[in-house]
Amino acid sequence: MKIKKRIAAIILLGCCAGLTTPAIAQKKNKLKKGPNISLNISAKKDSIKTTYLNLGLLTNIYRLQGVGINAISSVAQSDMTGFQVSGLASIISGLGNIARNTSRGVTIGGLMNLADDQAQGLQIAGLANIAGKSQSGIAIGGLMNVSAEKTDGAQIASILNISGGTARGAQIAAIGNVGINVNGMQLSAISNIAAAKIKGL
Repeated sequence: MKIKKRIAAIILLGCCAGLTTPAIAQKKNKLKKGPNISLNISAKKDSIKTTYLNLGLLTNIYRLQGVGINAISSVAQSDMTGFQVSGLASIISGLGNIARNTSRGVTIGGLMNLADDQAQGLQIAGLANIAGKSQSGIAIGGLMNVSAEKTDGAQIASILNISGGTARGAQIAAIGNVGINVNGMQLSAISNIAAAKIKGL
């Protein structure tokens, strides 16, 4: 329940900044209606609606397993495995990539990358990378990186890195780093916080 409250607070902050994000609740294997101006290559008889190649302006697909490149937005309502890039906007007028469950591979968003569950691999965003549960790999955010539960790897941001649970690896930011249990390195000019314990630098 704490995770949902944290995600709700992050989304509320995004709305206050002029970004809007979609409601996250989805029925399993049901595609939520949304704009889709793209070329999709998928299996005809695939019961879980997997897309393997996606190129276009706006995309709203259930699951991406391969490559997705879009000028404006890229929304994978379930899992994303592979390479996902979007230029400007996500679902309504927010900006970035959204994977409603797990994002695996390389995710590059003009402003934001959001994985409701886990973000695994490389995430690069102009503003923020947000994972509802955990980030594994490297997250490079223009302003901040947020992981609600744990971080394994590196978080690099110009302002702030937050790990709501255990942070293993490195957190590097100009202003501050926050973790509950830190096992590794926190490096910032102003503040490094390990709420429970720190092991390392």
